[in-house]
Amino acid sequence: MNVYVKETTDFSINKVKPLLNSKVKISPLISIDELSCNDLIIVSREDSTLSAELNEYYVVIYEALIEEISRRVILIYRNNHDYYYLKNALNQAKDSNIETLITGSSYGSYGIDLSYFNNAVNLSSISQDLYYSQKLVLQACQNNNVKNIVFCVGYYCFYNDLSLMQSTEEVIRISKVYYPLLHDAHNCLFLPSKEDYSQSNDVIDFDSILESFALEDYRRGFFTDVYPMLYCETKVWSDKTKQWCELSEQEKDDAGKIRAELHNKSIKHTMTLKENMLLFQNLVAYCNKKGINLIFVVTPMTKQYLSYLNPKFKDDFYNILDKTDGNVHLLDLASNDAFDNDVDFNDTDHLNDSGSAKLSSIISTILKEIQP
Repeated sequence: MNVYVKETTDFSINKVKPLLNSKVKISPLISIDELSCNDLIIVSREDSTLSAELNEYYVVIYEALIEEISRRVILIYRNNHDYYYLKNALNQAKDSNIETLITGSSYGSYGIDLSYFNNAVNLSSISQDLYYSQKLVLQACQNNNVKNIVFCVGYYCFYNDLSLMQSTEEVIRISKVYYPLLHDAHNCLFLPSKEDYSQSNDVIDFDSILESFALEDYRRGFFTDVYPMLYCETKVWSDKTKQWCELSEQEKDDAGKIRAELHNKSIKHTMTLKENMLLFQNLVAYCNKKGINLIFVVTPMTKQYLSYLNPKFKDDFYNILDKTDGNVHLLDLASNDAFDNDVDFNDTDHLNDSGSAKLSSIISTILKEIQP
């Protein structure tokens, strides 16, 4: 198949070229005599000089083509946003000018506003555990001069292993994000199959278009208009039309209990605890050897969530840090009074925009204070 473009004053072949695979032959349409029956003709919707003779050929309206490509690209992107985000974040993190790497679970995705930091990259993602967080930052550190590594965590982080979770909805993140990105399934023996949204096409260069789109959206942050925060809201309360700030005190208390009890289930994962302790010790040793400031930030939580969280998580968290051989900075803001329980939270244990601004400002100030 050859592609022909019917050019006008405002529509040229150069508009079409970026959409097509490099092997596709594309030419301006000079005469219909040069057309074969299987050739593709691209025309502009604004072209008022279209010949009726073209109706016999395979004609596509450029504007309609753009709309369809955009629809499909957004579908693929939304289906695997975290992969494209982390792929671009990791590429940026390898830049030699990067000074601060931020990582962790959704607490880092919700809680960090990069506008408060100089030369920083956020490698946090939804449900990301210590294993994958560490793997990402260590890979990034191979090619730059990072001064600070900031982990955004909850007290239960040492008991968490994404690869051993029972929920397919969680484990499939490895199939979609971490295995394609890091080629590492950790402790998961059988990865669940992921939905295939690929758009294989001999004419349209979907891969390049998608990569360009993902990079542009990445520059706007983790949550954007294309991938809004509402996609990931942890609404464990019954009336999903309500925001956290709209809930009654009883509804907030019920939600805090549900969310905390979900995390409390991991307290039985003693082997995960042992593995994460070893990983943490190795990370501390690496950072100390490289002269990197390692900061663990326990992000703010609502009082409703904290009142039901198993206190053993906090005890073990502090014991592990106390027994670790090396220097680690700890910033525990779980119950910090600077964060308003009704104003600064998106749900029981995730910050909203006002909360992330406060947290980011605090962390940024700490980073400046600990610089030699």
